[in-house]
Amino acid sequence: MDAALIDLFDTLVWSEWRDLRSSLAEALGVPEPVLIRAYETTYGPRQRGDFGSPEGDVAALVQACGLEPDPAFVRRITDLIATHLDGRVHLYEDALPTLRALRARGVRTAVVSNCDHFAAPLVREL
Repeated sequence: MDAALIDLFDTLVWSEWRDLRSSLAEALGVPEPVLIRAYETTYGPRQRGDFGSPEGDVAALVQACGLEPDPAFVRRITDLIATHLDGRVHLYEDALPTLRALRARGVRTAVVSNCDHFAAPLVREL
């Protein structure tokens, strides 16, 4: 094997999504099913980077919840998500040993993911 492409979420890391979902619904003032529908509605564009930034992702999510994406409100929700992700996304126990073993064998690796703008800082941190 010369190279390996490895997915990020649910392969290398897992997150406390249910806690975030609950906190977000409360902060947005919407029921969780509305939030879930907004995530589904904005999924493709968020995964492609269409909204340009974490704030853009959140503004689209807020709007998909039927709310006005006021910049101060968007900033507060963006901060809530970033704060939640800090320390609540966890490496699987075998993730780093596997990546190190691949590197030691000379296998070129790339972490790839269909994720939003919050992932890059997270990967650097982990």
